[in-house]
Amino acid sequence: MLIRAACQTDLPRVAALHAGCFADAWSVQEIRNLLATGNVHCLTAGRDEPHGFILVRIAADEAEILSLGVAPESRRKGLAHALVLAGAAQAFAEGARRLFLEVNANNAAAGALYWQLGFSEVGRRKGYYADAGGAQDALVLACPLPIST
Repeated sequence: MLIRAACQTDLPRVAALHAGCFADAWSVQEIRNLLATGNVHCLTAGRDEPHGFILVRIAADEAEILSLGVAPESRRKGLAHALVLAGAAQAFAEGARRLFLEVNANNAAAGALYWQLGFSEVGRRKGYYADAGGAQDALVLACPLPIST
């Protein structure tokens, strides 16, 4: 599995992956705008084309996973785990000492990944995610960097 920094030609695939994972999809231009800030990094997983991605924002000694997605046919193969570790390592190398994220409280698979990596709940946003079943809470999770596995 190859994890690398996304290039401009990867962004349409990253946007398509995002759309396949989330109801509120980000466009190529929205992803470009995030990357243009200079403190957001996009890493991809896959050889010929991305099968997963992570977007991480770094600000001073903190970092945040803005989004993480893996193509349905590539799930349960360790891509998300590897992407989080790579994003965390990059954030640590750039001075971040704590990594945050938000995850739908009902997303058991994502929650299991994050607990396994050492994240813990530091907050909850009631009704943060809206879906067909109604409003869902977001768990705010944090993990000290570097992540030791």
